[in-house]
Amino acid sequence: MSEVDPFDPVLGLLRGSTREDPPTLEAPTPISEAAGYILFHYLYRDADNYKVGQDYLFMGSLQSDDLDIIRQKLYEGDGFIPSQVGLDDLQPQLQAFDIEEHGFDNPDHPWHELNVSEDIKEIKKSEFSATMVGPITWRELVENFRHVTWDPDEAGLPI
Repeated sequence: MSEVDPFDPVLGLLRGSTREDPPTLEAPTPISEAAGYILFHYLYRDADNYKVGQDYLFMGSLQSDDLDIIRQKLYEGDGFIPSQVGLDDLQPQLQAFDIEEHGFDNPDHPWHELNVSEDIKEIKKSEFSATMVGPITWRELVENFRHVTWDPDEAGLPI
């Protein structure tokens, strides 16, 4: 019996992943045993210290200066605004929790946490499970970091 490919070409996600609005991919890239992957993890922590994290999987390999490019652009050493580099902001998930659990809508700061040394790493196919496929390519993400100027006023925070 052959192994079931974990990539769902209809949703553009790895099987088992969930997302309210899955990305539309023109031609999904099949997951290959031989290909390298980059796991990118980031975290949002609100003022009450509630946390939500996100993992993305990118096909490819790290180039020698990728981590330095990203590290140099982080705000105060570990902060970034995902929507300004092509990724999803996570604070709306916690804001929905605040409304549901506490009955108030208190928009928080836009800064997400990224520890470059621990949260970005190359992995093999056998080392990952249900993880979202990145909405952009790894090269696009690195270039977005290279050219970003953080603007917390344009962070796409809910009202």
